[in-house]
Amino acid sequence: MCRVQTIGPSDHGVAGVNNVGVAAHIAGARPGSARFDENMSSTARRNIANGIWLCQSCGKKVDGDSSTWSVQDLHDLKSKAEARAKSSLGRRVRDGGRLFVEADECTFVHHFRGAYVPLRIVNERRQGISIQDASLRLDGVDYRPAIWPSSLIVGCPWLAPPPLRLDPADAVFGAWWFGSSFGSLGRDLVAGPTSTAELLVVPVGRPEVRTRLTFTYPPNPSSGGGS
Repeated sequence: MCRVQTIGPSDHGVAGVNNVGVAAHIAGARPGSARFDENMSSTARRNIANGIWLCQSCGKKVDGDSSTWSVQDLHDLKSKAEARAKSSLGRRVRDGGRLFVEADECTFVHHFRGAYVPLRIVNERRQGISIQDASLRLDGVDYRPAIWPSSLIVGCPWLAPPPLRLDPADAVFGAWWFGSSFGSLGRDLVAGPTSTAELLVVPVGRPEVRTRLTFTYPPNPSSGGGS
C-alpha cells in the first residue's frame, strides 16, 4: 500500500530478522471485524486468497476505515502489488544516484472534473534535490498540480503542488491532484474512458522523469452509470 520495506535483518543474532509487516485478513476473521462476510466459509477466511501483507500502519488504517477500504479495493491493491513484483523479477529496479518516481494509476473524479495520482518519490542521490514542476499529460494536454478539493478524501495524504524539496535519501508519499480547485490555478480536465495518461516530474538541473499511467475512468454516478 505505502510500499515501505517491512522485513530486514536484525542485530539480534546472526539469523535475526526484524519484521514490521502484518498478514491481514481482507474479509474479517470474526463477526464485528472489518469487512466480515457472514456468507464466507471458515475455510475461505483462512485461505491465502483472503490475505494481504501490509505494514503495521496500513494494517491499522484499512481496518479502522473499512468503509473506505472495501474487499474489492484490497483485492485490487494486492493484484497490482503482485504484478509489480512479478515484473521486477531479475531486473534492477533502482540505480543509485537518481530520482525515483513510482506511480501506477491516475483516477478521474467526475464531480470535480479532475484526477488524482498516488505516487512515491525517492531521492536516491547523495545531494538534496528540488522538484520544480510536475504535470499530468492527458491525451497530449498538460495539466499542472493544484490544491486538492477539501471535501475529497483518498487513501493517502495529499501532496502540495511543486516546488518540492527532498534531502539526500529522502522520500515523500501521497497523491497529487490535477483539475479544478478553489484557491488554485487548476482547470477542468477533459477526459474519457479511452484517455491515455503520463506523469512528468521535473527536477532542478536533472532530466525530467516520465511515467506511463493506467487511466481509470469510473462510471459517472450523475448520468446513471454512463460516461
